[in-house]
Amino acid sequence: MARRHKAKQEELMLIPFLDILCSLIGVLCLIIVALCVAQTQRAKGVSEQQFKDGQKQMEQKKEESKLIKEEQELKKKVEDAAKIAKQIEELQKKEDELKKTLENSTEKMQENKKEEEKLKKLIAELKAQDQEVKTQSAPLKVEIKKIQVELTAKQVAAQQKKDPALVIQSAGSGLKSGSVYFAEATPNEVVIHKTSQERGKIPTKDLQTSAEYKAFLTKIQATPDSSLIFLIRKSGTDSYKKAAGLAEWDYKIKVGKLPLPAGGDVDISSFGKK
Repeated sequence: MARRHKAKQEELMLIPFLDILCSLIGVLCLIIVALCVAQTQRAKGVSEQQFKDGQKQMEQKKEESKLIKEEQELKKKVEDAAKIAKQIEELQKKEDELKKTLENSTEKMQENKKEEEKLKKLIAELKAQDQEVKTQSAPLKVEIKKIQVELTAKQVAAQQKKDPALVIQSAGSGLKSGSVYFAEATPNEVVIHKTSQERGKIPTKDLQTSAEYKAFLTKIQATPDSSLIFLIRKSGTDSYKKAAGLAEWDYKIKVGKLPLPAGGDVDISSFGKK
C-alpha cells in the first residue's frame, strides 16, 4: 500500500502583527505619559490653591471657634454680671432698709433720750417736793402721833366703859324656859344663843349654807313646843327676815321677834340657858 505524502504546510508571517502591536503599545504609553504629566501639572496647580484656601479656611475656623468661645465666655460674663447686678440691687435694698431702720432707731433714741431727760427732771422735781413735804410733814407727824395716842386712850376708856346688859326676863312672857331659844339679828350677821355663855356668829350672806345655823335650827325643831325669838338690833331687819324665813319655811319653827334698845350684851339666863 502506498504511503500518503504529508501536505505541505504553509508558513505564517507574524512580523506585521508584532509591528502593529508594538506601535499600539508605544502609542498607549505615550498617551499615558502625556496624561500623567498633564494630571501632575494640573494636580500641582490645584492643590497649591486648595492648600492656600484650606489654610485660610482652617484659620477662619480657628478664628470662628475662638470667636464662639469668646462669645460664650462673654455671654457667661454677662450672665455673671447680671447676677452680680441683681445681688448688688438686693444688697442696696437691704442697705436702704437698714439705713431707714437706723434712722428710725436714731429718731427713737433721740425721743427716748428726750423722754429720759424729762423723767430725770420730773424725778428731781418729785424728790424736791418729797423733801419739802417731809420737811413740812415732820410737825404734822408729831401732831398725828399725839392724836393717835389720845384716840387710843379714848378707845380703851370706851371699851372699859361697857353698856349695861340687856336682860330678857322670862316672867310674864308665857313661854316655857327650856323650850325658848334666842338669836340676835344685827346689820351684817345673826348671833345664835346656844347657852347664856356660848354664842355663834353667822354672816347674813352665809345663812343658807351655814352648817352651824342648820344644826341650831335642827336642835330647836327636835325640842317639843319650842320657839325661836329674834332679838332685833338697830338696822338688823334684813338679817331677821332671812333667818326667820329659813326657820319658818324649812324647819316649821315658831318664830317671834323682839326689838332691842341700844345697850350691851343680851342676858338670857332667866330662861334657863346656863
